[in-house]
Amino acid sequence: MCRSELRSVPPGAPFAPVRPRGGAAAPRRARAWLVAENDTVTMVVLFVFGGVFVAKGSGVLLG
Repeated sequence: MCRSELRSVPPGAPFAPVRPRGGAAAPRRARAWLVAENDTVTMVVLFVFGGVFVAKGSGVLLG
């Protein structure tokens, strides 16, 4: 990839609003899924953070 290709992407491109294929119904479906799977999402996030904290803590203790 040459430099001109890197400069052609605007810095805000990853944050540009994207319209989902489902139209206006997609946010409602996403919200319904998140409400239904709230416990699972919460546990996954807690396990990920817990793993990060354990890894950092054991690095300090063993290192």
